[in-house]
Amino acid sequence: MASQLDQVKQSVRVLANNSDKIGNQLAPFTQKFAQESQKVIAAIGDTAQGTDKQIANILQAASQSLQQTVAALKQVKQAGDQWVGRA
Repeated sequence: MASQLDQVKQSVRVLANNSDKIGNQLAPFTQKFAQESQKVIAAIGDTAQGTDKQIANILQAASQSLQQTVAALKQVKQAGDQWVGRA
């Protein structure tokens, strides 16, 4: 029977691997989203007001959030692997 530590290590290992997998799947979308967002923002231009400006701000925030999410998922993988290796 597996010890409690072994069970926790397995859970951390699964979480780390899933985080890595999802981050790798999300990265290309993140790049494409940023590219397409920049095209929309460029089309709106400096004259954007009201809803147009709101869309530009939302796209920029979403792009940043996606980038931060991918980075955080990579950190989960790295930290999880390190912890499992030491535990």
